[in-house]
Amino acid sequence: CVSHALVALNLAMTLVQAGHRVLYLELSSHPGTVSSYLNLTTDSSALASEIESSSIDGASLSKSIIKHGTGLETMYFSLWSKTHRSYISSEFLNFLFQELTQRAEYLIVDFPLESSPITGCILEHCQLMNVILDTDRVCMETAQEQIPFLTKETQKPILLTVVNRTGMPPTDGLKGIQDQLGCQALAVIPSATELCFTAVTKNLPIVCNNPNSVPALQIFQIRDHILEFMNGGAAPIQRDRRS
Repeated sequence: CVSHALVALNLAMTLVQAGHRVLYLELSSHPGTVSSYLNLTTDSSALASEIESSSIDGASLSKSIIKHGTGLETMYFSLWSKTHRSYISSEFLNFLFQELTQRAEYLIVDFPLESSPITGCILEHCQLMNVILDTDRVCMETAQEQIPFLTKETQKPILLTVVNRTGMPPTDGLKGIQDQLGCQALAVIPSATELCFTAVTKNLPIVCNNPNSVPALQIFQIRDHILEFMNGGAAPIQRDRRS
C-alpha cells in the first residue's frame, strides 16, 4: 500500500517534473526507504563516520548526494550516532540545512515526528509542514497528540495529507478530519497496492509510472497547493478546533 515515505517521495518527484531542482532528504534511524525503493546504492557509513568526527564539509557532503535518473537528488543519514549512542548534534543539522538549501530549489525532508532533542531544530528550518496520516483510530489519536506538539514547536503552517489504506471513506470526509485536528487536509490518497507493486518493479514513483491514476492526481493537487503557497499565494487555512 501507499506508505508515508512514498507520499513524500512522489510529492518530491512532481516538483522535479515541474522543472525544479529538488533534494529529498531522508532522516531516519534505519536504512533509507526511498533509496531502496528507487534502487539507489548508497553507503552512509562514510558520512556517518564524518558526522561523528565532526569533520564533514561541503565537498564530502556532495559525495553523499545520489541523483536518480529522473533528476531527483536524494540523501539519507541516520539521526542516531551508534558510536556516541546519542542523537547527532543540532550544530550539524544547522550546517546540513544551510548547505542543502543552497543546492536545491526545494528541500523535501522526511523525518519521524517524535519528541526528541533535534526535532525542534528540524522544524525551525521547515517553511511548511505536511503531516501524513492514516484514517484508522490509532493514527488519528496519535495525530491528535502530534498536532499540538507541532503547533507548540513552530508557528509555520501545518497541512494534512490523508492516506486511506482501508478503502473505507473517512467519517465526515476531509471536513471531519480538519475539524478533529484543526488543520487543513489537502487530499485523501487511496490505497493503491497494484500501482505500488508495478512502480516498485520499475523503480519509479507512481507519479512517473501512472501519472493519470487517482493517487498521482491527488499528489499533483498537493504539489500545486504547496507551490502556490511557496510562491507567495494564500497561506494554508489554519482551522481552530473550536470553530
